[in-house]
Amino acid sequence: MKRMCQFCSNSLRSFRLNRIAFVFFVVVGSSSAVFAQFSEFPLKMFGYFQTNYTQYNQREEEYDDAKSFSMQQLNLFLQKDLDRNLTTFVNFEFLNSYSSGHQWGSFSIEEAWIRYHRCAGFNLRVGLQTPTFNYLNEIKNRTPLMPYVIRPLVYESSFNEILRLEEYLPARAYIQMFGYIPKGAAKLDYAVYVGNSPNVNSDPEHGQTGVDTTDTFLVGGRLGLRVKEFNMGFSASYDKYDFPQRIVSLLDEKDIVTRLPRIRIGGDFRYTFSRFGVESEFIRVNYEDDLGGFDVDLRFYYATLFCDVSDQIRVYGSYWLAKERQFLKAEMKGLFGNVDTVTVDLDYRLEAPTFGAAYTMTDKIVIKVQVAPVTQEFKWEGSNQRHRFHYFAAALSVFL
Repeated sequence: MKRMCQFCSNSLRSFRLNRIAFVFFVVVGSSSAVFAQFSEFPLKMFGYFQTNYTQYNQREEEYDDAKSFSMQQLNLFLQKDLDRNLTTFVNFEFLNSYSSGHQWGSFSIEEAWIRYHRCAGFNLRVGLQTPTFNYLNEIKNRTPLMPYVIRPLVYESSFNEILRLEEYLPARAYIQMFGYIPKGAAKLDYAVYVGNSPNVNSDPEHGQTGVDTTDTFLVGGRLGLRVKEFNMGFSASYDKYDFPQRIVSLLDEKDIVTRLPRIRIGGDFRYTFSRFGVESEFIRVNYEDDLGGFDVDLRFYYATLFCDVSDQIRVYGSYWLAKERQFLKAEMKGLFGNVDTVTVDLDYRLEAPTFGAAYTMTDKIVIKVQVAPVTQEFKWEGSNQRHRFHYFAAALSVFL
């Protein structure tokens, strides 16, 4: 009976959530149609989605092979100009075949901001937003514009359940000033922003959720240079991180790990010549002090060479490398499953050379394929484990 009551409660809660979401989108859709007829600046609704098929075959016996279809990502955007200098924008994101009833994937309001545009050299954006960090961070949700099925790992939002994405990248800011300054044939880009620290409450038993639990801030920015087809930039952010209690519990009582200063440093580079293009980025995440004597810094690098075979077909080869320092006393989660280990100061390395192609069928539809031999390696105290996978993915990306 208790299980039945809990099932009914969960079903009722799921029904209410789905009903609220349905009513919300009906109201928004109806409102956009009505106001478009009477407003000088009508509400615009648009977006992207990508659905994919993936399979991976392991070379060792620990894991089973897997094949799956998935609604990888859907972003729905609302945009409205309030006047010639003010624009509002909202971004809803759905990941991994989102279903509240089945507890699949996730749904989030990624952005909700208003922008004041004075000139190309000065824009002020206030509200929830994705901050500028390297080149891909702000455009990672524009799946039809990129040839990848699986984006360079730290930008792959569908992996947010299994990889430490928000340690690599600043995810949310609330105030950002940005623009560019022309200098002859060149343009100097800049962006500076402020937001919450990562210490945002997710437990209603500890008070209001979604608010920062400390008096510290995230601050960061990017400086860039554009000259014709050449583009490069340098990014940095600073905040203070309270490590989760489950990690703190692994340390000695004398170790203090609250509000540990963290610095992210990033660089990006892009260049296009004839039908070829190259882009590359690096990210380094440095904690000012070791965590109880353990090094927990992170590194990520990628480089991609593109070739436009025709106006419709783009092929590419890319190399991705993630390196992490960890310490664990129990089971360790990797990209493709869990690996048993012991108390260690651990080196984790994920290496993925990958190749793919994208075919632009129409202005609204892009078909993609991608293959990658993936290697995960764990090293600790003179021992190591290596796991290798052959990964294949195909996707359909659509402009809404």
